[in-house]
Amino acid sequence: MSVAVTHYSGAFAIYGYFILQAISKLGNFRKSNFDLLLDYGCGSQELRKFSGNMEYIGFDLKPELRDVDSWTEINVHTIVINHVLMYLNEQEIIELFKQINQHHSIQQIIIGVGTQNLFSKIGKCLLQKNEAHNGTVSTYESQLRLIRANFRVIKRKSIFSATNIYLLEKRPAVVE
Repeated sequence: MSVAVTHYSGAFAIYGYFILQAISKLGNFRKSNFDLLLDYGCGSQELRKFSGNMEYIGFDLKPELRDVDSWTEINVHTIVINHVLMYLNEQEIIELFKQINQHHSIQQIIIGVGTQNLFSKIGKCLLQKNEAHNGTVSTYESQLRLIRANFRVIKRKSIFSATNIYLLEKRPAVVE
């Protein structure tokens, strides 16, 4: 899988700023007590600028972009997955969510999902990001279905009707 890294420049930087600011507010990064934040699919690590009091670690499929080679052994408090799920097929998303749910230290999950709707398509043209949806494997609907099946939605924030950001928590384990 070859996915381009999102660069926050020009008018797109404003859109990106609103997304990253909303992620920071939903996760309460400024008031956190130096918990560990994992940016899964970190790309250019723009979220680092919004990490507040949290210690930031970036993980990406591209080795040159990441801070760690593996995130599963790290005591992460918060995991952020922003505009990443669209590049994964349903089985890959299910496997990622399984890893998150089995990870003992993760307390909150924040996922940003591009709606890929009319507003999003107009926005990518206006912002001159015509390649924005290239490489998309899973639809917004399938991503949302899997999110809801695996986590409990605490809050949702919409950014210009083009991105929805979800603050999530693990579902309680079923006791048999």
